[in-house]
Amino acid sequence: MMNIFLRLLAGHMLGDFVLQTGRIAEMKQVGWRGLLYHILLIAASTALFLFPAPNFLLLLLAVSALHLAIDSIRTFLVSPPRGFHLSYFLVDQTLHIVGLWLIATALFPEMADPVYFLHTHSLWEQVLLLFVSLVVLMFVVPVAEALLALDWGVDVPPEAVPRITTRMRLLGSIERVLGFVLMQTTYFYLMPLVFTPRLFYRLWKIPYESCGYRLVQPVLSFFVTAVVGWLFKIA
Repeated sequence: MMNIFLRLLAGHMLGDFVLQTGRIAEMKQVGWRGLLYHILLIAASTALFLFPAPNFLLLLLAVSALHLAIDSIRTFLVSPPRGFHLSYFLVDQTLHIVGLWLIATALFPEMADPVYFLHTHSLWEQVLLLFVSLVVLMFVVPVAEALLALDWGVDVPPEAVPRITTRMRLLGSIERVLGFVLMQTTYFYLMPLVFTPRLFYRLWKIPYESCGYRLVQPVLSFFVTAVVGWLFKIA
């Protein structure tokens, strides 16, 4: 049987991170037009991974309605409190993912089994799990780092707010993917070494950032990579 939750999760990752442009992200924060564009994108990306699952249309409608409800609350009722952008992002994504799991378990009760939760049954679903893992490492973590920088710099002048450049995003993605690969080998104990060059770079090259932030950012990347790599290895 299909792992419905994994397919729903892959669709969410594709629509909410890989395909969502900065323009759509800005539009959905101010009104219905952007929200509807975004929900159509979520529905299309979910359909791509879900078809031809049983109850395909019902699943698609439920996922679209859930995503619209959560994002509408964020757009019209709640805004990130000052200095808590990362926490807000984590709560938002937790609501999306838990909601997907509830939808999957409501229609397919076997999904509630902890063993089945991440268990894959085919090569295609192994590929889906790898896709989800890489999206987290290459797209989700840079967003978290940017929000962390925004939170950390909330009480400093604009010119001193920590910036995450395109080069640093690229280098960060490379180090996390390399760390992820090492986690799948017998040399997993070398994974912390992958993150030391960026730590030393930040300590030496970016003096205006606080020491705490320069330490926390590589630790965040390391922690997420370790968790994602371990989950992929045991699945």
